[in-house]
Amino acid sequence: MDRELRQVSRYLNEGKVKAAKDLLRPLLTGHRDDPHVCCFAARLHILTGDFLQAKRLAEEACARDDNLLEARYLQAYCHMRLEEYPEAVSAYRRIIAKNPHSAVAHLFLADCLSKIGKKEDAIENLLEASRLDSDGDIRELAQGTILSLKESL
Repeated sequence: MDRELRQVSRYLNEGKVKAAKDLLRPLLTGHRDDPHVCCFAARLHILTGDFLQAKRLAEEACARDDNLLEARYLQAYCHMRLEEYPEAVSAYRRIIAKNPHSAVAHLFLADCLSKIGKKEDAIENLLEASRLDSDGDIRELAQGTILSLKESL
């Protein structure tokens, strides 16, 4: 099964959604209890824009392995895309509790916090994302967003 999952991953990274779906379908049927299979299926649904089904699959993966951060990230991302911001905030906070050095989690948490009007908390998380960013891409985005949020306070 590992070989098939690596191939699914390659297909997804190459944007070959149909090929990934064809290979993943029998794996999902036979290995639905494997949280990694659920994560691959969730990624596939994200690529096709079906965030509700992706969220369900990510939640299945989380229920099977509470420590699988990939599942947590997928779940949080789906909440965010479905505009379920309070749930996304909770999900990103769980990720940060397990991985406090994730600049990406702080960045997305800040976005969700700003959407629900918690701009000062958003700024704090943007500052943390900026501090944690090693290559500068997030830092640049965070700095621009911080200025915008401060202007709107």
